[in-house]
Amino acid sequence: MRGWLIGLAAVAVGQAAGPTTTVTAMMTSPAGDLISGSCVVQAVAPFTAAATGYRVIGVPITVPFARGVFSVAVAPTDTATPAGQGYKVTCAVPRQILGGRSVGPYAWGPSCWHIPTSAGSLDVGAVEVAPSLCVPSAAPGVVVTAGLNFADQESPAGTIDGINGAFTLAHTPSPAAALQLFRNGLAQKGTSDGTQDYALSGATVTFVSGAIPQVGDTLLAWYRY
Repeated sequence: MRGWLIGLAAVAVGQAAGPTTTVTAMMTSPAGDLISGSCVVQAVAPFTAAATGYRVIGVPITVPFARGVFSVAVAPTDTATPAGQGYKVTCAVPRQILGGRSVGPYAWGPSCWHIPTSAGSLDVGAVEVAPSLCVPSAAPGVVVTAGLNFADQESPAGTIDGINGAFTLAHTPSPAAALQLFRNGLAQKGTSDGTQDYALSGATVTFVSGAIPQVGDTLLAWYRY
């Protein structure tokens, strides 16, 4: 079964604040059933949205769809910095009973999307490109710099017990501002404007007293080095 099932329309993913392009699709089985499931949309590499200056990072977004209707809003990539960015998309449909028949399970992807700026919604067929173009080094317009690497969804080393506030990254972010740190999915602030959640020194992240991760919390980091 190819990438998008027969009849797949387009979708839009709320990945970033500011102007977005909506992608929609009508998800159907080979027999034409309106199916339900979910797709995971993820930026292949961090980029900056031109319209707002917002930084879009590689946090995966799960987009559910029901009775075939899929829609998601994502930041355009045609004017992004660096150029040639994209999203990788994987979808899954669990077994379900439709019209008295068993349908699924299905899974497909990853597909690759390059998103143009558009005031109107776009069908998925208008944004899907060859999967090879979702490899950052192969994306057109991307300048690959020797020694430039990215860490995605890294769990900083350190005990999460409500007492310890020091955590260590596997590498030193370069520049320091490249670090995007999330606690339970919420972005943490590394600025010193009075609303700071943590300080970064080399590869060490030190949380302020009021922001120390508690038992059960999840820390994830994205950065280049």
